[in-house]
This record gives sequence, structure tokens and C-alpha cells, in this order.
Amino acid sequence: MSGIGDKRALSLVETAGGIDSVFEAPLELFSDLHYMDKSTYNALQNLDETVQQYIERITSASEDGILLLTPIDDEYPDELRRHHTPVTVFLKGNYNLLETDCLSFAGSRDASSRALEWTQEVSSTLAVEGYSIVSGGAFGVDAAAHEAALDAGGNTIIVSPSGHDNPYPAANAELFDRVEQNGLIISHRFPDEEPARGGFLYSNKTK
Repeated sequence: MSGIGDKRALSLVETAGGIDSVFEAPLELFSDLHYMDKSTYNALQNLDETVQQYIERITSASEDGILLLTPIDDEYPDELRRHHTPVTVFLKGNYNLLETDCLSFAGSRDASSRALEWTQEVSSTLAVEGYSIVSGGAFGVDAAAHEAALDAGGNTIIVSPSGHDNPYPAANAELFDRVEQNGLIISHRFPDEEPARGGFLYSNKTK
């Protein structure tokens, strides 16, 4: 719904006492939520078609091997609960990597050769020591960190600003395929979605 982002959606569920209760509770229950006016409340009561569309998209993703986690799932990463808590986290690959010790790499897309060499050396060493190397799948430092971890036989995770069906940048599609087969790709976007405005900052928080 327009105007209801992740944080507001979670507060709605918390206030109502459950997801189903959001649609059943009286408007008065949400009186402390400034964004819940009568118009928004009425819109909540007429979401059947929209909900069905999302069910179909989630089912289609599942058939492609893409798992959806939400904050109500036990498997949802605790670190995300302590930070910005995205409502949807789509995963494809080795889900067990969520339980490993992770280290994130972030740097320039136009990094110098010296910076890339350093990234590769450190990433490779940490991967061999058992850390899962996390980055965003972009050019430069990101790609160097992922590739070094894979070449060392270690684990790596891409936190993508776009959906699984749309690797971003597209020129790194081969890297995404490699990580999907040997690591894990995470995204807060639905599989068919492109990066959204602000999506890069959002994915950085997830890293």
C-alpha cells in the first residue's frame, strides 16, 4: 500500500496482535498510529485482489527455488531484526550461510589495481578461515571480494539491490550465477523487480 513501508507494516501487525488481526481490528485500535486514518483503514479492508497477486508471485518464486523469509519466521536473521527489519527477504542458494560468521566488503566500483589486489588477498584469507564474504555483487571491490572467496573454495553472499531475476549490474550476471550455485543471493526485492530508488542504501543496511 502506498504510504505503508516496512516499518509501518510491522507496527500495524504489532499493534493489532497478528497479521490477520490487522484486517479485522477496529480503526480505534490504531489511534496512536498517525498514518492510519479512515481512508487507509478502508483500503486495508479491500486488499483481497492485491493479496492474491502477491501470493501468486511468492508461489512462482518458490517454484524457482527462491525462499521468502519474513520477520515472523524463525529462520529470519537476528541481525536484521536488530537493524532495519525488511518485511521481505528473498533467498536463493545455500540458506545455511545465514548461520555462519560473516564479514562485509564495500568499496569503490572504480577501485585501483592495488585496492583490488588487497581485497582479493583479504577476502581469500578470511574465506579459507571459514568466514562468509558478503558484498553487493557490483563492479570493483564487490566483485573482487566475491570472486576471491569462491576461488578459495569459501563461502560468499550477494546482497542484491534488485530481484533474483534481474542481476544488477547485468554485466555481472555470470558472477551472480556462480554465487547462486556456490553461495547465497539475498534481496529485499521481489524476483522480477529492478532496483528501486533508495534500494542501494537499503541493501547496504542488509549487508
